[in-house]
Amino acid sequence: MITRCIDSVVEAYVDDVQAGRRVAGRLEVDAVARYLDDLRRQDSDDFPYRFERRRAESACEFFPLLKHGDGEYVGQPFILYPWQAFIVWNLFGWARKDDGLRRFREAFISVGRGNGKTPFGAALMLLLFAFDSPA
Repeated sequence: MITRCIDSVVEAYVDDVQAGRRVAGRLEVDAVARYLDDLRRQDSDDFPYRFERRRAESACEFFPLLKHGDGEYVGQPFILYPWQAFIVWNLFGWARKDDGLRRFREAFISVGRGNGKTPFGAALMLLLFAFDSPA
C-alpha cells in the first residue's frame, strides 16, 4: 500500500515542526507538542486515552483509494500531505481507554487558500460516512 510507512511521514513532520525546519504557526506547534506529551502519558493510569496505531494507519490508508476528480491532480490517487497525515493520524489514532471511542469528535482545520482543504474535507467525510465505527 502507498501509505504503509505513514508513521514515518508523521514522525518526520513532527520532527520538522519541533526543529523549526517547517514553518508552523503557534497552534500547529502546540498540537505537535500535545501529541508528543500525550504519547508519553498514555501508559499512566490517570490518562484516559491510548494511541491505537493500527486505527490511525487504516484511516490514512483510505485516502489513496480515492482519486482526485478535478484540478491539476485529476485521476491521481489522493496522497496525504504530511500536515494532512498528522491530522488524520491524530483524529483516528487516539481512543478512550474505557470504551474505545475516538478521542476527537470535532476538528477545526484552518489553512491558507489553495492547500487542498476542500478535497481533504470531502475525503474525511467519506471516511467517516463509510467506515467510521463507534469502537
